[in-house]
Amino acid sequence: MSGGNCFNSVIFWLYINVLTL
Repeated sequence: MSGGNCFNSVIFWLYINVLTL
């Protein structure tokens, strides 16, 4: 699962941006 943490960080960032639209 290499790069999983980075992927989760990107998803979390996108999720926050959607919530704050």
